[in-house]
Amino acid sequence: MAQLSWAANNKGQTATLNISANKVVLSQKHGSTEYRGKVRIRHAGMQLYAQRASTKGKTNGKPQRVRAWGNPLTVTNKTTKGAVYIKAQQADYLTSKSLLVLSGKVSIDYAGDHFGSERIYYHPPSGRLWSGDSAQPVRAQIKLKKEKRTAP
Repeated sequence: MAQLSWAANNKGQTATLNISANKVVLSQKHGSTEYRGKVRIRHAGMQLYAQRASTKGKTNGKPQRVRAWGNPLTVTNKTTKGAVYIKAQQADYLTSKSLLVLSGKVSIDYAGDHFGSERIYYHPPSGRLWSGDSAQPVRAQIKLKKEKRTAP
């Protein structure tokens, strides 16, 4: 298992971006790295599992964007509100913003609620989720679960 790590700085906080896979191919000519087979990406408590991934846009040797593909890929993250479980076909992780842009049959379970859309944005440090943007409207579906209440 091949592995690469970088210290990523986000708003004064340093967290290690760690990517491991069965196969890693570095291309200095194109400034990219390709990962294939059992890809695992870890950064600041978030874990992403995919079949393949690539990095591009390095600044000071650190990737600015990590793109991952899976059928599906999965993301897990623990927050103060509970665990987040995500499934999608593709994810773009913008490391400098700690922003995950998920697309393709996105399904999220978060704090007992379920979210689904073709594109969802997720900011792991804050736990904030939103869907679509002004350039490309996206249909989203949110299902809220009712809590069972017991008599006092």
